[in-house]
Amino acid sequence: MGGYGSGRRGYRIISEHTLGLSIKELTKRDLLQPGFFLTWTWHMPATQFREARKTGEINIMPDIDKISLSYQKDENSYSYPISLDWTPCYFGRQRPWFLYPGCGRRVGKLFLPSKASIFKCRHCYNLTYCSSNQSGNDIARIWRKIRKIQNKLDINDNEYPVSKPKNMHKKTFYRLRQAYDQAHEEKESVLLENFKSFIGKSKIFD
Repeated sequence: MGGYGSGRRGYRIISEHTLGLSIKELTKRDLLQPGFFLTWTWHMPATQFREARKTGEINIMPDIDKISLSYQKDENSYSYPISLDWTPCYFGRQRPWFLYPGCGRRVGKLFLPSKASIFKCRHCYNLTYCSSNQSGNDIARIWRKIRKIQNKLDINDNEYPVSKPKNMHKKTFYRLRQAYDQAHEEKESVLLENFKSFIGKSKIFD
């Protein structure tokens, strides 16, 4: 019996299908204040086919040189620190990074796959990105479209555009949100067709 990550040879979990904790998002929201306590929540965006739902939640307590994570998963409680590292930027600023103790890498994002229990970096979990895993097909094209809209609406993977960004016209916001919904519906439709195709091919070899 293999451990986590074992299974079909050549198969790699896609990072977009995990819970991702981005230090860029924490910094952008000014949440790395020492002594500050916050709860970070992930949501699956609502579409025409389903309502929005919570997919994960963790408690975060930042300190000067680390953040402490605490959460429950599969009826078990977890609590541990992740060290922070800082590199100089322009105009005397500093950029924070996660310093993952498992491999010593300086990374901007940590991931928690569905069958795992600890946040680790992408390299330690051998994750791949959707765009690189399915380069050149419809899924990669749709993800690029979603990413472009997310950047314009200033949201991450697990957020839904509820309110418009500052200085954006309402008409532009509603147009982008409609395009965001349509892109997610298109993605689900393509994934469903890919799944049907996979099941059909599997039956051939039964």
